[in-house]
Amino acid sequence: MIATRRSPLSHGFTLIELLVVISIIALLISILLPALGSARSTALSTKCLSQQNQIGLALATYQVDNDGFFPPDRVLNGPGSQDDLLWPAILFMQNTLSNGTMYKCPIYETAEGVPDWDILSHPQTYLGTMWQYIHYGYNFANLATSARLYPIGHPLRDVPARVDELRNPSQTIVLMDSYRPSTYGIFDLGYYTVYDFDVSNFPGDDTVGHARHNDGVNVVWGDNHATHEKVTDPDNVYTTLTDKDDDDNYWDRK
Repeated sequence: MIATRRSPLSHGFTLIELLVVISIIALLISILLPALGSARSTALSTKCLSQQNQIGLALATYQVDNDGFFPPDRVLNGPGSQDDLLWPAILFMQNTLSNGTMYKCPIYETAEGVPDWDILSHPQTYLGTMWQYIHYGYNFANLATSARLYPIGHPLRDVPARVDELRNPSQTIVLMDSYRPSTYGIFDLGYYTVYDFDVSNFPGDDTVGHARHNDGVNVVWGDNHATHEKVTDPDNVYTTLTDKDDDDNYWDRK
């Protein structure tokens, strides 16, 4: 029998070689994952911005049909607040928005059992306060109402603004990503109105702008276009987008 000899070039991987290959793969993954995560975040932010542009167009349609007025934050429609029509439902009823998911920011992972899930995923009714848990807040004190112009009890306090009352529409905030922390001590939610100053020290009481997109916030302006605005402090959008106490702020009609 003739003995065969294995070629010195025909051998398997050694343990060291396998470890080197695994290390290289792990290094490549560690380099690529942040880039993939950033790309996904940018894509979701762009989708959110597109939705807010569509809401801006719906607002423009509402203004054409209603003598230039912005929609009110709510319309009383029965004996209790559960019967009221909130502004998201008012626009939805115009058939200018295709479905309730237009009000859902794609960054928020809404799950069944969270208060905003049903109305955003499967809107069954236009009524009720469930519409309050949308993810975009409306400039409550300056546009949805006239609270900054008139005291409590004044007959014009609850009247919304007209677009021709805005001195600089392209620099007046109408809508932005909103955040109402721990409304029930369990859920962090969006909210249908947003205040013109930082009320984050009062959890569950009121809502603030939320810089959830790459250290920025998506905003719909008074001329109904939407932009992504970088902020210097993601925990407080008002350091960049001013607040009601600034003489030249982004919130009031002046």
